Amino acid sequence: MENETLLKEDFEIEYAKNKGTIVEARQRGLKIFAGKITGFSNDHVAIEGKKLLRDANEFYGIE
Repeated sequence: MENETLLKEDFEIEYAKNKGTIVEARQRGLKIFAGKITGFSNDHVAIEGKKLLRDANEFYGIE
């Protein structure tokens, strides 16, 4: 079974990026994209170079 952790705060996203954690972006509970975090800002999280808005998505670290 997979462990999922909701990533909301910058320090959580930074930790997942540095650790190389696989992250899923979800909208309304549906997975729309998955991969490793390649960057982030106040407005977006980039997964494998694809920028996804933080306001429109939830990001889960998968272990």
